[in-house]
Amino acid sequence: MGSQLTSLELNYGNNGRCELNFAGRLEDRRHCGLAAVASLQSAVFASLGAPLEFPPIEQAIVVGDRVVLAVDPSIPQLGEVVAQVVLYLVGHGVDFSQIRIVLAGQDSADVRSIERALCSVTDDPIEIETHDPDDSTKIAYVAASEAADPIYMSRSLVDAEVVIPITCARCSDALDYFGMYTLFPRLSDRRTRGRFLDYSRLADAHAQAELRNWADQAAWWVGLCVAIEVVPGANGTVAGVRAGTPYALEQAVQQDMRAAWHTVIDQPAELVLALIDGVPAQQTWDNVGRALHVARRAAARGGAIVVCCQLNTQPGRALMRLRDPNRNADVLAKQLSNDSTDDALAAAVILAAVQDHHVYLLSCLDNETIEDLGMGAISSSDQLEHLVAQHSSCLILGTAQHRMVE
Repeated sequence: MGSQLTSLELNYGNNGRCELNFAGRLEDRRHCGLAAVASLQSAVFASLGAPLEFPPIEQAIVVGDRVVLAVDPSIPQLGEVVAQVVLYLVGHGVDFSQIRIVLAGQDSADVRSIERALCSVTDDPIEIETHDPDDSTKIAYVAASEAADPIYMSRSLVDAEVVIPITCARCSDALDYFGMYTLFPRLSDRRTRGRFLDYSRLADAHAQAELRNWADQAAWWVGLCVAIEVVPGANGTVAGVRAGTPYALEQAVQQDMRAAWHTVIDQPAELVLALIDGVPAQQTWDNVGRALHVARRAAARGGAIVVCCQLNTQPGRALMRLRDPNRNADVLAKQLSNDSTDDALAAAVILAAVQDHHVYLLSCLDNETIEDLGMGAISSSDQLEHLVAQHSSCLILGTAQHRMVE
């Protein structure tokens, strides 16, 4: 902090970089409290060999069991993590033919990432299924929750004898944290996903608690006993891998996430720079929404927020709703709360943010696309430096998609 001229080099995305000077009060929160694991294989093998409050994971699998790895595509080093889990299982008696990977997404780049990593550890084929929430043939009814809400899950999970979720850890106050088994609702049907990813419900503590309870019941009905959580580090690295039963895993992972990403700020800043780092798979509208949600907590009302990323994905249907030049924020918010498309949550966060902050996006998208969504477009270091110079205080949040701010 200080009033002297400070030279800054900002790194974001996979290889994004810009330099700027700032003469106001500066809080630089780019540090990650946990270093990347020295060996990903050692981290995976150690966690599976000694899960928290659970025997070595291979003891839960008998010959002939169908084993489904239910994978969250947002985990860092996606392909390598999945490949090492497969390698551990096969090395402990599980046949390749018993394993199926169900990916909670449909991005072909994620599939290729897993395929490449698997090729480095085996020549045996392993089926990779991408989950389609609109394909009724891939979804099965499981039961009703205590609140009489239907529980639908991927048919592959329901039919398997053993299901092992592999998910990216999130802070307990994250925008879309639903407990340890966050693959529900992502591996559910479209309507269920829409009910969970409703910003108005997520912003209400009581409503979000109800959603977490629903997710916990879904996990119980599917018979999930153990899970794997990947703790994200800076720049798309893995800071830790843990496995275990729900309660023990949640306690340990939340401690890890606080150690890595808990950020206490002195006071709200006039300008917040929220940096999204990591490979192209991390440069998503979901992460823009997460980063913006965190930045809103740190920015003074009426202040400015700049999300710096290398997003190159065109807006989907929900985001396109924001292009209405005669839009009414309340009407749009209601429409988005009933929109179950994949980018509805990000759209709702953007809509809420621009009501009380000046929001800018530095990305790989063209300026017109960004401005149509109600945000300002930053396309160069000079433009960013000019914006920064207009504010007397600045907070930099590195790896903003994973941070928690108090």
